[in-house]
Amino acid sequence: MNILTFQPVSFYKYKVQWPALLSIAPRYRSTLFEFALPVCLFNYSMPGIGASVRIGLLAIGTERIGALLGLDDIDGLDL
Repeated sequence: MNILTFQPVSFYKYKVQWPALLSIAPRYRSTLFEFALPVCLFNYSMPGIGASVRIGLLAIGTERIGALLGLDDIDGLDL
């Protein structure tokens, strides 16, 4: 289980704006297999669900599982 929170703090008027983030990522891990299903809230309102699987040395994952299931638009790709 991994829990992460990020709350932006403003010190300057002109800055890069980062969203607030709350993430909970339950996972199962062994020497040959790993599975994770992270759930995030961006700005405490926009949900995001990801998934990752590792079998041996091969790892595959996505940060937007809704796009793969046809529930959301695909707007990026990581290789």
